[in-house]
Amino acid sequence: MHILILKYLQSDILLTQERITNYKELVSVMNTMYESGFINFSDFMENKALLQSEEQNLNNLLNDYESKKNEIRILINDKDYEFTDSNYEFSIPKFYVNLDNSADIILNRPDIKSQISNLNAAIYNLNSTKASAYPTIQISGSLSKALLSPNGITDLAYQILSSLTLPLFSRMEIYENIKISDYTRLEAYYTLEKAIYTALSEIENAIYALNANKNTLNTSLQMLEDNEEILSTLKQSYELGLIDFSEYIQAINSHLSMMKNNNASYFNTISATIYLYRSIGGNKNDIRKNDE
Repeated sequence: MHILILKYLQSDILLTQERITNYKELVSVMNTMYESGFINFSDFMENKALLQSEEQNLNNLLNDYESKKNEIRILINDKDYEFTDSNYEFSIPKFYVNLDNSADIILNRPDIKSQISNLNAAIYNLNSTKASAYPTIQISGSLSKALLSPNGITDLAYQILSSLTLPLFSRMEIYENIKISDYTRLEAYYTLEKAIYTALSEIENAIYALNANKNTLNTSLQMLEDNEEILSTLKQSYELGLIDFSEYIQAINSHLSMMKNNNASYFNTISATIYLYRSIGGNKNDIRKNDE
């Protein structure tokens, strides 16, 4: 995800630099026109303000870019790592999340697996505690001797009675342990239930976010394609002298702004795909290659 953010910032910086170059040319031309009396001061300052705003935006992007590079250097433990500053062509991930086996997807999440293990351990501990409440009969000596001896039957009965009654002295403590173990079991159960509801909510939100971002991206791509045709027509008009330099440059910068928005739509769609993948536990068996 860090690399994806870095690539997004790189693309945004390059497009912003193009817009600044165009604005500088425009301000230079507008300054000449202002000094010649062809435009008023407010028109000149309006374009100069656009240039200053874009330069401030570039400074913010560069700061974010350097901060992100330093974060990555810390993650990879290489403070001298160099990054390639080049334009990045965004594309949709060539896989989709398989939601056919929704129950398996939930159970494959690491947090759900952990809570299931906790519940199993709590149930086992409760059963073990309950088992300790049952007495264990221990008899020593030979049964044949006990039957032949005058006091043998009495001794045998005493041993059995002692085995049955001795655990009664600690029965209160055992019952308290059973209550504690049962509470622990209930707590583990409700924790698992909450984890399942949370997982379902995360997956549902991730699916909704992905679909919404895909729709936004499709709209953005269509708008960009339409604007390319408009820009091509404006270029021909400018070369024929039908429109002035100012109008043409502003059209170019408007197109660059749409390209930035398009990159943002790509970034959001890819991020939503990654979020959905994480929400199912990051299990590669739950994804399928998208051949479309």
